Amino acid sequence: MKVKNNTIPFHTKIASMVSEEGKNFAISPLSIAMAFEMVKLVASEKTLEEIKEVFGDIPKINIPKDFNLQIANSVWTTEDASEDYISLVKEKLNAEAKLIQNFNGQPINEWCSEKTNGLIDSIVDRNLDKNVSAVLINVIYFLADWLNKFNKKDTTENGNFTLFDGSKIKVPMMRKFNGNHKYYEQDGVKYVSLPYSCKDNKKPDTADKEGFSPSMILAIPPEGKSVADFISKWNPLESSFYCYEKDFSILAFPRFKFKWGAELITFLKKLGLLEIFTDNSKVNGILASGNHLKIGAVAHKTVVKVDENGTEAAAVTALQFLCCAAMNKPDTKVIFVADRPFAFSIVEMNSSAVLFTGAVYDPRKED
Repeated sequence: MKVKNNTIPFHTKIASMVSEEGKNFAISPLSIAMAFEMVKLVASEKTLEEIKEVFGDIPKINIPKDFNLQIANSVWTTEDASEDYISLVKEKLNAEAKLIQNFNGQPINEWCSEKTNGLIDSIVDRNLDKNVSAVLINVIYFLADWLNKFNKKDTTENGNFTLFDGSKIKVPMMRKFNGNHKYYEQDGVKYVSLPYSCKDNKKPDTADKEGFSPSMILAIPPEGKSVADFISKWNPLESSFYCYEKDFSILAFPRFKFKWGAELITFLKKLGLLEIFTDNSKVNGILASGNHLKIGAVAHKTVVKVDENGTEAAAVTALQFLCCAAMNKPDTKVIFVADRPFAFSIVEMNSSAVLFTGAVYDPRKED
């Protein structure tokens, strides 16, 4: 895999923007980009150019049938959808198409809950705004065991963790003693790559471009350094690429579980996505009526759960459309103990996909 260094990728930019020092967060850059992939099919002119510029190309992931990574798309409309669009979005992105009855948003929430195994059960209001014409939804659900699980007997319930403000707390700390793990260190930042259990990760060499190699990358900036500043420059794909097997004396980090959510329009505007939120939006083709549409809301929610067995994570992105106005290398054994705020990312290396990225400042907080 070759890592491009000439531009800052979307996943780094959006993580930098939503990150707040001292607050847990998790975002799915892939889910956001996938939602806008459905829009690209019917966008044109400047609107389409901005979407392409902000999100770039979507990685194509070769998901094995026996691995539980599910990506689902759906199109919901308050009036008849264009048959041509529905046919196209089904063909290109395997999307489902459904009609919203009486502006009732609950079926959308129920669909999201089903696709995320109950982790995210609400993404739109039960009673949709009467100006909503369409809602485009992307869901990502990830459930995987570690390739090498942590022994629960080695977990200490009284592990030390230093918060952002310097105060110390006790948290459940998962631990592994003596073993080999993929590790990398640069400019005082320590990285470790923990693979998930799947066919390709069990091979000694996963260089096959058609393969599938999911991992979680943990990154600890030097003590006293800002995690938010680190995230603003971090490309987790590079970190994973440079990790190599090293002999560890201890690997430890806390169990954590939290949910996060935000409205993203402000952030996306700062990245250069502008016209699609105005009456000049060139999105035409979702509705059979041919009305031009603009985005009125971009809701994004995530849940991440990490324990001794592995990881369960989910993300939902909802784009609500309105009709436009009339206009239309160390020498000794490695010690890696995440006992202070750290960053994490779930990546699939062969496709260069960043599924989730975030930071843990307080493992006790769940939202």
